[in-house]
Amino acid sequence: MEFTHFNQSGRAKMVDVGGKQNTNRIAIAQAVVNMQPETLVAIQKGGVKKGDVLAVAQVAGVMAAKHTSAAIPMCHPLMLTAVDFSFSFDSEAARVVVECAVKTNGQTGVEMEAIHGASVAAMTIYDMCKAVDRWMTISEIRLMEKRGGKTGHVRRRQVPVVCIASGCSKTGKTTLMENLIRKLSGRGYRVGAIKGDCHGFEIDVPGKDTWRFTQAGAKATAIIGPDQWALMQKTGDKMTLSSAAEKVEGVDLLLVEGFKRAGRPVIEVVRREKGTQLATSGDNLVAVATDVTELEVDVPVFSLDDYDLVAEFIIERFLSAENKFPDTNLGEEA
Repeated sequence: MEFTHFNQSGRAKMVDVGGKQNTNRIAIAQAVVNMQPETLVAIQKGGVKKGDVLAVAQVAGVMAAKHTSAAIPMCHPLMLTAVDFSFSFDSEAARVVVECAVKTNGQTGVEMEAIHGASVAAMTIYDMCKAVDRWMTISEIRLMEKRGGKTGHVRRRQVPVVCIASGCSKTGKTTLMENLIRKLSGRGYRVGAIKGDCHGFEIDVPGKDTWRFTQAGAKATAIIGPDQWALMQKTGDKMTLSSAAEKVEGVDLLLVEGFKRAGRPVIEVVRREKGTQLATSGDNLVAVATDVTELEVDVPVFSLDDYDLVAEFIIERFLSAENKFPDTNLGEEA
């Protein structure tokens, strides 16, 4: 690997891109603003005294993307053809996810413009809200995707998370999830599983060494074997689904039992004897598995034992390349 921003004397230089062809280039970057739940609600409801937080953040981000070369010394001044932002709320983790998409037709990429835009938009959210929540943090500033240039189209891999949930217990969530894991694993997909438990749980065995460590007061205890390891962490409060999902490695898909209000896609399980009222609303509901034949919803409906069909739906919706990696909202490439 060679660094290109140094000359033969070892001094910094701006790379000569004059010999490159003009091509359509797109970059998408992300930044996350973590905050108190009350701060997130205030942003959503327009209750921040300084004004419309996201509107100001978007303008600041666009301005930052256009002036990246003034802040990052070796960046080239570029004629940007489009800059756009999206903001998503993660209520369960109390955070705002900022996404900045930048486009140009030129001789060098716009990765730094996208990263700079996302960063400044996130900092603007902090500035707008610091009077009520000065301990907000900004994290996960990173490039998510780029198109054009020598490397073509590359994208940061993100594991899809799908929740299997319902409005009450004993509806068959575990049975559905167990069979989906079996079907998807049989198709060659690596599936991870997370279960939500609002009652508390113990998975250690009394008398074992790890149990003794925990009983002695250890806040975290891990055990490492030849082909697996486990960590038991005392958190003091409930871990968010986002935090738990980030700790799972080596999987293509995460299936989660519960967490219907975590802002993730939900396949809701509805059993007639437990009631037919849906517990999931809005865009998070992506499908229903039920024994109710007359259920009227605007999403695909499967029988409770249609494991193959539900598995195929998950593959098409979340694991196939064309649906997992949709086009950006900056328009078609020429």
